[in-house]
Amino acid sequence: MKEIKPEWISYIKAYTKKNFGEERDHLLAGDFQYNVMISFDDGSFCCFKYAFYILNEERTKAAVFTEHYGYYYYNAICTTFELLKVTDITTVQAL
Repeated sequence: MKEIKPEWISYIKAYTKKNFGEERDHLLAGDFQYNVMISFDDGSFCCFKYAFYILNEERTKAAVFTEHYGYYYYNAICTTFELLKVTDITTVQAL
């Protein structure tokens, strides 16, 4: 089981209560219903499938929770986070 940083437990409890009707301090496979696109101020970006993000109250930090690749914590200043609907995406080959 992946470990959630202690300072994010209250946010997870609120997220699971709001979205799934039960307050939990852990995540289940069904909790990862989105893709998350992150755009950084230098033009870089990344995307996680089957994930979601939460901003802290001050909106200065973000936590991205992925079903298969762990949990990531970011400085949210000058960074854009987007939830995207999970759809069938075709495979892209690197050139």
